[in-house]
Amino acid sequence: MINTLLGDDSLIYIHTIKDFWDANILIRQMFPSKEKFVELVNEWGPFYWVMTIENGKWLAQKRGDEWFIYKHGYNDQYGQRIDEHQLLSYMGVDMLGISLDVIIDNFSYEY
Repeated sequence: MINTLLGDDSLIYIHTIKDFWDANILIRQMFPSKEKFVELVNEWGPFYWVMTIENGKWLAQKRGDEWFIYKHGYNDQYGQRIDEHQLLSYMGVDMLGISLDVIIDNFSYEY
């Protein structure tokens, strides 16, 4: 079932972003500077650009045990924050009981 929802013909796309200049311009504009992007990637690891046809685009990053997921920026000052469960719901997979970590590990790809 998860392959049907997130497979090759899916309406959900997850991109792994490790480099500022490899990121889409929409992502780069979410940060006040390239330095801030690099600082967050160096401290916490890559960002994930999650795109759903019905619920828009979300930038996610795991910081410790918690996911930071934003629509328009990397923190509350710059964008709307949602939790992991909300994003899974927007992706249509919340009822499967699978964590965002598992989905990202299996279905994301790098820019």
